[in-house]
Amino acid sequence: MSRHCVSRGSLAARRSVSVQGNGRAVGADDLPRTQRGSGQVGEVAGTRRRRRGLTCATVSVACLVLTGGGANAAGRQGSQLRLEGSPVLEATAGGTWERVGGPDRYATAVAVSQRRFPNPLARNTKVVIVSGEDFPDASVAAAIPALDDLRSGSTMLLVKKQGIPPVVEAELRRLHPEEISIVGGPGAVSEGVATSLRTVTGVAQISRFAGADRYETSVKVATPLFLWMEGYEPGRVFIASGEDFADAVTAAQLNPLQNSSGVAAPVLLTRRDSLPPSVRDYLRDQPPWMEDQEVVVVGGPGAVSERVAAEIRTLRPEAKFTRLGGKDRYETAAKVARSRAEQPAHVYLATGRDFPDALVAASAVSGDVAASVASGTASRILLTLKDCHPLSTAAALTAFPLAARTVVGQADVAYLGTRACP
Repeated sequence: MSRHCVSRGSLAARRSVSVQGNGRAVGADDLPRTQRGSGQVGEVAGTRRRRRGLTCATVSVACLVLTGGGANAAGRQGSQLRLEGSPVLEATAGGTWERVGGPDRYATAVAVSQRRFPNPLARNTKVVIVSGEDFPDASVAAAIPALDDLRSGSTMLLVKKQGIPPVVEAELRRLHPEEISIVGGPGAVSEGVATSLRTVTGVAQISRFAGADRYETSVKVATPLFLWMEGYEPGRVFIASGEDFADAVTAAQLNPLQNSSGVAAPVLLTRRDSLPPSVRDYLRDQPPWMEDQEVVVVGGPGAVSERVAAEIRTLRPEAKFTRLGGKDRYETAAKVARSRAEQPAHVYLATGRDFPDALVAASAVSGDVAASVASGTASRILLTLKDCHPLSTAAALTAFPLAARTVVGQADVAYLGTRACP
């Protein structure tokens, strides 16, 4: 059996990971799989679960290959695990780096989904569908798995406005979801795609969260999903720029469960210099017991101005106000990651130059954090470059010495290794 699966076809893609030597990894990745659920586009959302693991799912069209291990592992043979009906999976202990990705953004999202849900039929799974062609509506969707993973678990997949890529269709069949939510209006994900989703999965009732613009969409996601009840601790709400993707997706690692109520927090989008009316109304109209809610602005004044910050304080004078921001997106992501006290068990890295890989990494982090609250080992996300890590990212990695590291995306977009940029 070859180390690298090369099953091809309309519903197949290839995935490989090669981890070698002193924990550095080189390799490529992609993927596929198979089926179901329940369809009409509505205005509500559901719930569901989570799973994490380094195993390869059991379909004969994909595999994960890990080779090498510790610093003296060169040439050492990996242990082989035969999964029934699947190719050979090779794994060795000691590797701390992993790359998960595919030949394009759609396959990369599938790779992350398969990594988190190697056995989806054992759980009730929800799928969140977002545009792979533009970031605004998609960026707020990264928060959803924090809520869903308290119950069953959700994974995020990318689609085109007018169609479902074959690799994504295969993953939908494999996942056999019970619920599907689309984030974004028909201008981002068409009604034709919604119809195709029902046909592929058998899910009859499909939720859609959509507003007149990206800002109202963020409120639409927040309103039904992130409900607080009187008597519970008020939790947080995050404010990030709607004019770029980076700060909104990195807020996902702070998203969940900071308190005993098990409350996950929404991400609301704003313009740099003015608070959109829909977001202003949302903040103003929170019930009286939410007065002590913490409002966290993610991003520096170049992303969310002091004028907007002052308006938020005026709207919520009793709320605790915090800003987590750096001189650029990389430093902001690092500050957000290091703002949590506990050491993470896992760190995801993705390019800071385009949204799709960072978005799916953030959704994985969001779900992992929710699922690991009890153990206090929440995951983190950091942003990186193609050939080296920005200094702020490298410093954050140094601060998390025990964390496993997963790079989301191919080697031509995201660096895997320990080198800091000069």
